[in-house]
This record gives sequence, structure tokens and C-alpha cells, in this order.
Amino acid sequence: MVKKLNESIIVIGGGITGSSVAYELASRGVNVTLAEGLGIGQSASGNALGLLNPIDNLYSLPSSMMSDAFLVHMDIWKRLEDETRMSFNLQKIDSIKLHFEDENTTELFQIPVGLEKHFSIETISPNLIKRIDSRINDQVSNADYISGTTCLDSRKFTYALFKAAEKQGAKSIKGSVTKMIMDDHRILGIEINKQTLFADIIVLAVGPWMSRPPFDIFSIPISPLKGEILIGRNKGKQLNYHVYSDYSIIQKTDGFVWVGGTVEENGFDRTLTKKARMILSDNALKLVNFDGSLNYIGQTVCLRPVSIDTMPIIGQHPIFNNVYIANGGGKKGILLGPLMGNIIADFISDYEQPNYVKLLSPERFSFSE
Repeated sequence: MVKKLNESIIVIGGGITGSSVAYELASRGVNVTLAEGLGIGQSASGNALGLLNPIDNLYSLPSSMMSDAFLVHMDIWKRLEDETRMSFNLQKIDSIKLHFEDENTTELFQIPVGLEKHFSIETISPNLIKRIDSRINDQVSNADYISGTTCLDSRKFTYALFKAAEKQGAKSIKGSVTKMIMDDHRILGIEINKQTLFADIIVLAVGPWMSRPPFDIFSIPISPLKGEILIGRNKGKQLNYHVYSDYSIIQKTDGFVWVGGTVEENGFDRTLTKKARMILSDNALKLVNFDGSLNYIGQTVCLRPVSIDTMPIIGQHPIFNNVYIANGGGKKGILLGPLMGNIIADFISDYEQPNYVKLLSPERFSFSE
């Protein structure tokens, strides 16, 4: 039985995490309003590669969390298809991680418990790489073949979450939040578009803007991590695998090839750079040789929200007791976003949480009143 809540809730941030929170709360009959400044999925969530790989655990998150993240995605795909009839270009595509001779790595992939039916991992030789696709670089020590990874259009997926939330009764408002209305240790509402909106609960899913006014009053240690991606058109044979090492290359269902992504700590700079274009094109060639059939036609940039300890921050604020934080997905934001939405909705609904959620609490940081 889904518990119905009487509280009014404002979710700030229309990326994949904020849209997931709004969707899950609206599905539970909650009066929820989603506030977004740039438009739904118009920032990091809309410019991401969209790869879902819970095996490659970049931030050393609990294995059960990676499993839950993928299983929540699988559940939501079906729900969104039924509720919106919208396509987000879901693509099952196996991954090949190349290990070069000069690498110093002791990495050992393991399938998280609960995903054994959905994934398999095999170490393959350079000779087998060549047989799989002769364009993939076989000048490596070996590679990991990961079966079960999935890719989607992150912008379309985020928008589908938003539209599904609307169908469940969620409201939305576009504009920049300029002020938090405070009373002691509570946030009573927000100022947006020169009007005041009041709510019982505030959910902050504002990505890297957590460190900027008016959200800086919450002292959540999130910073932007700039990433650029190259997009190209392949005139030759389809690339049927996601190939990666430090960088990544994939051909999506629409035929476009995405090469990602750079990692740069450069504040809120969103400038597209020639330097990034060169780095990405050089590393793409190191992964797959398209022999002149790949022409680059576009470049994107996003600011990924990363916490000071690289772990997501999910839970009730230690001082402002009606404020919840959902932030810090970093380079795994598309994978983690729907799970983060579920966790926040469960907090608000007072449902039991998995043990790993305690590790993600904002309480792990120091706060002063």
C-alpha cells in the first residue's frame, strides 16, 4: 500500500535526479512542484553519454547500491513506456574495457548481487578483440567484455520522467530561485520569478549550483566537474560495442558516435574548447580506428556535480529539518538519478531504507548552526 502524504513539496532542479524525485513523489499522490531554471534536462543530465554500467564502480560505492540503481532503472523504463509512450532510445550494447600495456591497475570487476541474470564479465585476449571488430585497438594486454550494459538518451529520459510526473499531478515552474524563505531551522518557501511559493518540504537537486546563492546557505560540499563530449557521424560500418578505457566511444541508435569525456575542475566555465576536442579525437583513435569514416559535427559540455568525497549526498539536512538533499551523482549521475529519487521519496514517506543510505547522509559533513 502506497502511503499518501498531505505535505506540499517543492523539488528544485529539473535534471534526472530532481525529475526522478518529482515523479516518484507524484506517483505516491504527493502535492509536488518542480522548479527548474534552465529547462528540464537542459544541463548535465541532457548532455551526458547516457551509459548505464553498474559493473564499473567508479566511486567505489556499495555493491548493493549499484545493483539497486540498475534495477530501479529497469522498473522505471517499463513504467515510463506505459505512462508516456515516449521513446528515450533505450539501447542494449555490450561494453569492452581495454587495458593498455602501460596501465598500472589492479582493477577487478565483479557483478553486484542481484544482477547476475543481467550481466556477465569475461576477460578477452587481443586476438579475440580483433575477431570481434577489427577496428578496435588490439594493442592491449587484455580487455574486459561486459555483457548487459545499456545506453539511453539522457535528455529524452529526463523529459519522460518529467512528463510522467505531470501525468501523476505534479506541477512545474520555470525560473531561477533567488531566495530561500527561512524561519529558524525551516525553509518555508522560495522566491522565484518575483513570486513566493510556500511548501512543507523542500528537496534540493540543483547539481553543482549547490555551492552558489541562494543554496550556499546549506553548506553542502558540491562542486562542478566540467566534461566535454564530441559527437560525430560514422559513414562506415556500425560500431556495435561501447569501447572504453580512460575515455569512451559509443555509436547510438540514431547513428551518431559519442566520444567522452574530459574531466576538468574549472569552476562554472562552460566554454567549448579546442583543447578538449583534440584530446577527445586523439583518444577516440586510440580506442577505435574508423579509418576516415568518422566526421565530428558537434561538441557538448556539462558540469557534473561532485561531492568533496565523491560519494552522492542523499538525505535530510542536519540543520534545516524540512530540507532534503539529492546531489553528487558525478559521472554516474544518469545511473544513480532514479535511485536517488526513490530514496528521497522513501525518506519523506518514512519508509525503511537500505543500510548503505546511512553512508550517503549529509550528516557525514561538519555543519554549524
